[in-house]
Amino acid sequence: MNKKLGFSLVLIAYLALLVLFAVLPSVPSTPSGFDKIFHFGEFFMLTIILFVTASAYVDNAYNKNKLFIIVPLIALLVAVLSEVVQLSIPTRSFDWLDLLADAIGIFVALVITWIFYKR
Repeated sequence: MNKKLGFSLVLIAYLALLVLFAVLPSVPSTPSGFDKIFHFGEFFMLTIILFVTASAYVDNAYNKNKLFIIVPLIALLVAVLSEVVQLSIPTRSFDWLDLLADAIGIFVALVITWIFYKR
């Protein structure tokens, strides 16, 4: 299996997992605030996986630099959509703090990716 296909399959599997978590009628109860850590981790990982996968398809530094704009926008779009979808599930709700945790996870992943990319 080539690198592009492998990264793409990991991304698809991870996105499927995120969709599953977003549409479940309820999630196991967690201690207060722990779900925010989970949201942070989910979108931290999504951003890393998106960047690595997209990087495999880009062949020059100029276009890789564009990924630092495109990837977080895609990750943020997934975060917003996952919260919006939860509005239609009776036992779930839209939570601005979940979205904030998602955004912080995206930002931290972006910073770490930037540090390793610029080495």
